[in-house]
Amino acid sequence: MTSHPGYNRSYYKSRDIHTAHAAATILGLIRPVYEQTAVMDLGCGVGTWAATAEADGATSVVAVDGPWVEEAMLQVSAGAFRSCDLESHLPDVSGPIGLTIWAENAEHLTPQRGQMVHDWVCSVSDAVLFSAAVPEQGGTGHWNERWQSAWAADFAHHGFEAADIIRPAIWDDDRIPYWYRQNMILYYRPERVASRLPALMGSGHSAMLDLVHPAKWESTMFDGPGVRRSLMLLRRSLKNAIVKRL
Repeated sequence: MTSHPGYNRSYYKSRDIHTAHAAATILGLIRPVYEQTAVMDLGCGVGTWAATAEADGATSVVAVDGPWVEEAMLQVSAGAFRSCDLESHLPDVSGPIGLTIWAENAEHLTPQRGQMVHDWVCSVSDAVLFSAAVPEQGGTGHWNERWQSAWAADFAHHGFEAADIIRPAIWDDDRIPYWYRQNMILYYRPERVASRLPALMGSGHSAMLDLVHPAKWESTMFDGPGVRRSLMLLRRSLKNAIVKRL
């Protein structure tokens, strides 16, 4: 089995634990968007999002990730899984896809490749549940961290509108990882999706797409290497000052 740096059995087990509640909660908010449609989970890990969508009414699911994902760990059937390294290939999946779930994966692609995958996703999808790391969010193998507004502009170029209806609903749910609470936005083609979920109407023009969650801010301020080094230097300075006084 090919391995991916930083992605091992322990990583995927931990990811599944943290993602299960998030997937159930978030997909529950937009169930009319994907009920009775096909769903694709891009960069799926063990397929937690796809499995949740399938259980909640999707007619079919496709889960896509690289050859480093072990079949024994999948939450979906082996037949629903497409092994594909997005940095070099596009999956053998054709539209229309009612909902593509692309969660915290785009930042792992190089910028040029990320744009190519994004263009393809837009070409096959009616709606995209999208979350990607913002600048300085940090993480293993992040090559393409961008603000939410930059992605929104790319989606708009393909005729998608941004519905910022997920983040307000989950912002204070500590059981959901902060990156979803901070980054997740629903993009949709109005002519294909708005009738399925009337709440989308009029929700597409948020003036505050670029947000950083307090949980991330606190971890950066109080647990970063710069802070730890500053505290170490402060302790050393205080110790030296005390020694000089003795």
